[in-house]
Amino acid sequence: MKDKTDPQELGFLLAALFWTLAIAILATCQQSSDRQAALENAKISARQSFNKDLLIRRWASEQGGVYVPITPATPPNPHLSHLPERDITTPSGRPLTLLNPAYIIRQIHQFGRDSGDHGYGHITSLKPLRPENAPDNWERSALEKLAAGEPEWSNLEWLAGAIYLRLMQPLVLEPACLQCHPEQPVGSIRGGISVSIPWAQFQETITRKRTLLWLGHGALWLLGLGGLGFARHHLRRHFFKVRQGEQRLRQSEERFRLLAEGTQAIPWELDLGTNRWTYIAPQVGKILGYPPEEWRDLGFWEERIHPDDRQRVLEHCRHCREEGQDQQFEYRFLKKDGNFAWLKTLATVRMEQGRPVRVRGVMLDLTERHIMEEKLRQAAKMEAVGTLAAGVAHDFNNILTSLISFATLVKRRHLDDEISQDYLQEMLDGANRAAELTRSLLAYSRKLEVKLKPEDLNDIVEKNRKLLRRLIRENIEIATELTESELPVLADRALIEQVLLNLAGNAQDAMPVGGSLTIGTGRIDSLNRDNKAVPPAIPLPCAILTVADTGVGIDPGRLERIFDPFFTTKAVGQGTGLGLAQVYGIVLQHDGVINVDSEPDGGSVFTIFLPLHTGGPTVSDRPEIVENAPVADSPLNILLVEDEPQVRKVLERLLTSRGHRVLEAAQGLEALQIMRRQPENIDLVVMDVIMPGMNGRETFREMRTIRADIKVLFISGYPGDVITIQDIRDEKLDLLAKPLVPRELIEKIKALTNK
Repeated sequence: MKDKTDPQELGFLLAALFWTLAIAILATCQQSSDRQAALENAKISARQSFNKDLLIRRWASEQGGVYVPITPATPPNPHLSHLPERDITTPSGRPLTLLNPAYIIRQIHQFGRDSGDHGYGHITSLKPLRPENAPDNWERSALEKLAAGEPEWSNLEWLAGAIYLRLMQPLVLEPACLQCHPEQPVGSIRGGISVSIPWAQFQETITRKRTLLWLGHGALWLLGLGGLGFARHHLRRHFFKVRQGEQRLRQSEERFRLLAEGTQAIPWELDLGTNRWTYIAPQVGKILGYPPEEWRDLGFWEERIHPDDRQRVLEHCRHCREEGQDQQFEYRFLKKDGNFAWLKTLATVRMEQGRPVRVRGVMLDLTERHIMEEKLRQAAKMEAVGTLAAGVAHDFNNILTSLISFATLVKRRHLDDEISQDYLQEMLDGANRAAELTRSLLAYSRKLEVKLKPEDLNDIVEKNRKLLRRLIRENIEIATELTESELPVLADRALIEQVLLNLAGNAQDAMPVGGSLTIGTGRIDSLNRDNKAVPPAIPLPCAILTVADTGVGIDPGRLERIFDPFFTTKAVGQGTGLGLAQVYGIVLQHDGVINVDSEPDGGSVFTIFLPLHTGGPTVSDRPEIVENAPVADSPLNILLVEDEPQVRKVLERLLTSRGHRVLEAAQGLEALQIMRRQPENIDLVVMDVIMPGMNGRETFREMRTIRADIKVLFISGYPGDVITIQDIRDEKLDLLAKPLVPRELIEKIKALTNK
């Protein structure tokens, strides 16, 4: 008689497994303990090195430094030049220089580094005075941890071709340190000393112990298994043949089950005679939300197919049922959570006596692939718009510069002519609107210049509340719901304000007979069932900005396109279709995500998710910019370098009208010739960045060889991702973007020449 179970075999397997696990756990614990002990010994060695450096530093601080002979290796410290006795001479005429504690420590570290690979230290700081003290990537991370309150930071790092135990502790400013660092308070963290101990010597010890450990435990394990095997051998012959057939059957069933349930696909079988599912894999509940018991008949599946796809899918089903043809098709299916999943069904028809009786197949979840394809299409769209915007920005901004500047000059000459003033102001308003169109395209394509600073999101909303009240009709109630605590984000304040204005303007257009506009802020620290909508791309904690209205809402068919450029739901002539596209681009440039929830006649809620900033304090309480009446300028000799004749002409007239003497050059080589003839007579160079032949950056370098202190103001009509402009920004040189506004140009020249 065949037994269905084999408790003896199971007992032996469990015993062997238990014995193996016990030996493995014991060996692993001992191995981990050995490694932890080695790591702690390495840390002790590093701490001893740090304490030695700290004692030397304190001793040197209390002695006021140490005088040593001046050599190429120990030159005078330029940061101690304010000390009258930094350099002295002995009675024998030997020159000595004063080494402050940091200098001494650095020299000791360098001596240790040169003497061999026995470990070495490095004194460093996030704001080093000397280039030699600049931190590497690990030291920078460690300094940030120390600044955040960690008393010590250490880990194993790959360094100079080997593994080192790296440890850093902070250098705290002591009273004796004030001689060199009077600007910092006692007790503040000046920097830190990193100690790097070679791990090889400790690893060798670990390896030796590990070898002996595993050999001993291995022998013990084999001895135990041998005893178990001997007992098992005498019993298994009685049960092997009986259980062999059952074992094969179970293995076969197990393989099929793993194949069916261990995949993200959903295998299924349908009986065409009853239209009922005879099998559907359990993972259907995980993928679509409906457990297998809810899949009663074919109608359950058909009812949840997207209405736009249903007729096409049913046609595929008809080919299976009536013609016995295998089919494959894609469609959208309503999941239990209310969202639609993209599915692909592969169906194979089983024939009996020439007619289809059963269909077997699999449903594949293609949702992620469709999302990725949509993202790729969006990225291609943004790139196309960005290429278009960048291509026209230069010439368009040059034209606008001429138009704005000439209109401004004419307006100043006819201050008493009210009609002319109105006409000219209309021209300026139109030029500004044209410039705004270019900026909107650049914003959507993420090519708009962004100047990120720590800002309080609540402060931005509060400071713009009065402005919104003036812009929004009186029959619309405006309310704000702000969090009590600060919401620090890295943001370009002007661009976030533009986002607020655009969303508020759209909300107003959606409420022609009045309503309410609510602007709110919030903070999300962790995920729970109340905030499941946080996009995965946003790290937590994050800040949220919401703009909600009670307007007419947006049709579901248009929601997918509302951020597309030139797409608008407004009547002809009432919108450019760039407002929400600009909002979308600005949010992306802030590493944020924008979502919209809307239903027809149910209002709209735009939610913006922005990463919280955990760095320095936010910027607030900015002074308002007031445009004062023109003030007479100090006459300057200005070299104007601009390849566009119309722009060069208007800038020459503008600068001349302010009393300046202007020398003109149409390209870089011509400007250099003027510079060489009269280098000392030029007070300022105003130069375009992108010019034929020698560009502005190259011309500037040549000018510096003629006169090192020459002041240059760059101007450009290209967006901020052009590499030449980026080089200029990286070097923190002065740059004005076109279209130029005369007042801004004059103020920039004043600020630059008064430096």
